[in-house]
Amino acid sequence: MESVFTIGDTYTKKDIYGILGVPLNAQKGAWDTGYRKYQNEIFVFVNINTSGRAGVNYLNHWNGSVLCWRAKHKSTISQPIIMDMLNPSVVKHIFTRTNNLSPFTYEGKGGIHSYENTSPVQINWEFNSLNDIDLIGEFETPITYIEGATQKILVNSYERNKEARRQCIQYYGCKCIICGFDYEKFYGKYAKGFIQVHHIKPISEVGVEYELDPIRDLRPVCANCHSIIHRRKKVLSLEEINQMLHNKNV
Repeated sequence: MESVFTIGDTYTKKDIYGILGVPLNAQKGAWDTGYRKYQNEIFVFVNINTSGRAGVNYLNHWNGSVLCWRAKHKSTISQPIIMDMLNPSVVKHIFTRTNNLSPFTYEGKGGIHSYENTSPVQINWEFNSLNDIDLIGEFETPITYIEGATQKILVNSYERNKEARRQCIQYYGCKCIICGFDYEKFYGKYAKGFIQVHHIKPISEVGVEYELDPIRDLRPVCANCHSIIHRRKKVLSLEEINQMLHNKNV
């Protein structure tokens, strides 16, 4: 199944049923237990630092860009669905949320960073999917960083610190910091939570490992402003884009 979900977008279970075409009689049930295999792919729903609707907090959390997750209470690695999760040929779609009443954020297709043969089983997920939306104009020389690391595979791809993105959006909100564009107001609920994140100093220019401060180093921007920032080799500052808008409206 080709991915029909967008990294960083939010989805309710009802949204997911509709996108996948899940029949009414196959909805809920196993879908509400934390993970479900459907059409030979696995869908994992993770509550971060909060209890699920059953009142159990599995202490799931982010460790940098790695998602540390525990399966059901009595899970073991001998269970077929856990074996499928550990099988690299099986696609695992990972969704997270920090409030058990909120929609889920799609993190991408999870890969196995490591796992622990405990009960419950703990799997540490990593995400190497390329999020084109967030990375406009930021494909330059491969260098390794704490915040984001390039890997030379078929193409060069960046690995983002998703927790840093969350903190940036939590602090600044989902409106473009430059022009004020709000995707949800313009497109409705479908676009709720959608925004791109811009590194004030592009990762490609850092050149050494650094500790990312999401509030200091990241800003939420719309696709138009982000594209203009990276339109040419010289990356424009937020102030320069603001000045363009000011001069245009004078």
